[in-house]
Amino acid sequence: MIGSLFNGISGIAAFEKAIDVQANDLSNVNTISYKKSEIRFDDLMYQNGVGKGVSVESTFKVFSQGDIKPTGVDYDVAIQGDGFFLAISTLDNQSYYTRAGNFKMGENGFLLTADNLQVQGVLPTATKVLGSNGATYFDDTFTEFLGSALITSNTETISINTKTSNFYDTAQSTGTSGNSLKSKSALIVDIEELKADYSQKLNLYISSVNDASSPSISQVTKIDFDSLKSNLVQAGDFVSVYVDGVEVIQEFDTNPDTTMNLFADKLSALKGLSAVVDPSGSLDITVLVPGKEVLFTSPAINSLSPEITNTIESQMGTGLGLLNSSREALQSAIELAGGTLLELTNSITKASVEGLTTSAIQLQLDTLNLSSAQFSSLEIEDGNIYMKDGETKFLIAKLATVRFSDNRGLLAVGDNNYMATSQSGAALYSGDNTSIISKSLELSTANIADDLLSLMTFQKAFEANSKVITTSDDFLKTALGLKR
Repeated sequence: MIGSLFNGISGIAAFEKAIDVQANDLSNVNTISYKKSEIRFDDLMYQNGVGKGVSVESTFKVFSQGDIKPTGVDYDVAIQGDGFFLAISTLDNQSYYTRAGNFKMGENGFLLTADNLQVQGVLPTATKVLGSNGATYFDDTFTEFLGSALITSNTETISINTKTSNFYDTAQSTGTSGNSLKSKSALIVDIEELKADYSQKLNLYISSVNDASSPSISQVTKIDFDSLKSNLVQAGDFVSVYVDGVEVIQEFDTNPDTTMNLFADKLSALKGLSAVVDPSGSLDITVLVPGKEVLFTSPAINSLSPEITNTIESQMGTGLGLLNSSREALQSAIELAGGTLLELTNSITKASVEGLTTSAIQLQLDTLNLSSAQFSSLEIEDGNIYMKDGETKFLIAKLATVRFSDNRGLLAVGDNNYMATSQSGAALYSGDNTSIISKSLELSTANIADDLLSLMTFQKAFEANSKVITTSDDFLKTALGLKR
């Protein structure tokens, strides 16, 4: 009888805790990324084949996948699969782990969890700056957008953004007659041609980023007019050449040298060409777009045909060299027009992601020295964090996601956070186990129907054990009565 009394007491204690666990689950049915708990029981020791009650063996979180709910909020992200976000407290530098992706930007510009922990991510290596006049970030003078690309290679993720100052206002005529003479309008036409080429090469680089790098080569064509220009002596004499099937002709003017210079000027006025008369009288024509082939045929002075040769053949580059050659040609033309070009490249290597080389994530572009604009819009794609300023889109971080050898060993500390323990093991790179869903949140795995059923079961068990106690008490009273 005394044994049954203690059995009942152990049952009440165990099922009281079970009811607490189920009640906690029910209260968190709407908590972001909450994981339901499970309680398990052990029978106690036996004496002469009779058990001595029950105890709680363990309570633990069940890390099953919660439903994903789209929210449309830029700062919301959900984890699909086995993984956790990493966050750090600025108070004690303690690491916490969470699946709750309802993030926000703090007053100092850092990405924070809902309870103000700093979300950790892998940051780009130092921004690669390629440009004119020592410019290092996009200030208000960079008004013309040239291109923006997001690129993934075998080893890194890259963002490239390129802008230029207002060369339309600063452009002036350049060169001299017979030596790459360009009017303002011709110079701007050249820049537009090179802009289109840069945009094309930037898009091509997206699909060829893993190719070996080799530069593009610009075509240079020489026409040996030197031995024939003495035939330019009177009105009606002329010099000509066909450019991609279109004739360019210059009639005699003043003397042979003047005529040749004016002929070169006409060629330089064509889109994407620059012509120079060398001291011997030969004509050198450079195609400004690297890798582009232009066909020059049927050169003539009157009825005489000079020799024409490509002293440098055009050659299309590959990989990064293809893009660099296009940008360098564009930069030269913009600088010739008095403008400034700036290309900013941010990259995050797979090695740093897998090595969990993490830091707090700063979101403000002016603090990051990328743009003078403080406020911009955020996008998160596949865990990559981008900040947009107009048409430019900068890669600023990749969210760090981790996993553990034993999720059950994690210590729940409230606010949707967990801490690592010796049982869980140290945080490991989550790898392909985790995908990140943008503008979404993971819902609670607590289920009202299941939890209510369990709650009623534990309630009945609690009542049954209470009955065991009262029954044992009645037996004791009867036994004491018999003694009297």
